[in-house]
Order: sequence, then structure tokens, then C-alpha cells
Amino acid sequence: MLLYGESGMGKTMLIEKMERQHPNSHHERRGLTLRPVLRVQMPASPDERRFHTRLLEILGAPYTSHDQIGALEGRVLHILAEIETKLLCIDEVHHLLAGSQREQRRPLNLLKFVANELKIAVVAFGTHDAFHAMQIDAQVASRFEPLLLPRWTEIDGFRGFVTGYGRLLPLRKPSPFGEVAMIRSLLELSGGITGKVTTLLARAAEAAILDGSEHIDPVALVKHHERLRSAAA
Repeated sequence: MLLYGESGMGKTMLIEKMERQHPNSHHERRGLTLRPVLRVQMPASPDERRFHTRLLEILGAPYTSHDQIGALEGRVLHILAEIETKLLCIDEVHHLLAGSQREQRRPLNLLKFVANELKIAVVAFGTHDAFHAMQIDAQVASRFEPLLLPRWTEIDGFRGFVTGYGRLLPLRKPSPFGEVAMIRSLLELSGGITGKVTTLLARAAEAAILDGSEHIDPVALVKHHERLRSAAA
């Protein structure tokens, strides 16, 4: 699968949730750590060698600059089989566009090869550019089913998300997290980007604690949004 969307929509958080749900475990008899979910970031200048060595570094496995690509590949496949990896998460896959079309095809074919050889699930994460990168090779495009993480809109799911996040904030007084005015203000100020929503709520909550008001409302959101914009400028 290819999971893509704008930066700040929570793709990395999804990977971290998968890691929490399927944690590493130690196999006493075999003396190794089993890693059912493994995360790797696509190198900024992707090619097969960089990808293999990145994986080996994450796995704590030795390699040298003189190792042939075939040897690196064999070592990676052997270790992934040994530690019983079932899901390989590849973040920042839009980095594939950094190379020429020929250079882009090599890592794509590599992903296809790893999935076939180990019979594991491979989920790629990236921005909208990742979708275009995957279309370079028809076989890869057909294998990686695209799933878009769209911006939030005024739906019950967003209201539930905001209300649930609001419960985590250590405010002593109730805030109108689920009310229409609050939801619309958050959407307008954040553009529906998850990271901007949580940052805005967290900063507003921090200020509410410091000034003693102990609650958040749409007016407070606008005020702190202006402060964030001024700080960024």
C-alpha cells in the first residue's frame, strides 16, 4: 500500500502506532530480537546501496563500503527473515523523485523484490509526490494500492478527534471542543492539517494555564494563531 498526503497529516504517527501495537520481543533460545514492524526512511538520494546500508544500520548489522550490492541485499533479506519482520514501513518515499527516471526505477523494483522474496507487507508513506513517483513503473503502481490521507473537513470524525485531543489537555475548566464554532475556527486556521490543529490547541492550552483562564475558545485560537504566524515570520 501507498499511504500519502500532505506533510503534517499524521503519516509518521500511524507508523509509530503500528510499532506500539506490534512491539519488538526477545527470542531467548535464538538470542535475537524479533522485529515484526520495521521502519526505514527512504534516503534523500535514493539508490539500492543507500537503501540497503540504511536498513543494515537500523538493524545494527555490519557492512563495509567495499561490499557489493548483491552481498548487501542478501544480508538484508537474511536478517529480515531471521527477525521475522512482517511489515516494512518505508517513510519519505517521495524522495524517489530526486533521481533520474532510470534511477527512480531501481528502488521501486527493489521494493517489489523485497515484498516478493520475503512475502511480507510493504507500506510506503509520503507526500502527494510519492503518488507520482509510484506511477513511474506500471507493475509497482499496480502492487502499491494508493490511499490518500485527505485534509480534515467538518465531519463527525474531526469533531471526535478534536474532542478526544481536548480531553488530554490539562485544563481545569471545560472548553467547547465539540461545538460548531470551535470546529470551524480550527479548520479555518489550520487548513485541516492534523499537525497544525494539535499545535494550535496545545499552544492555546499552555497560554490558558499560564494566564489562569484554564479554558480555550475560538477567540483564544485566533489570538494564538496570530502569534504562531508572527513567530514564523
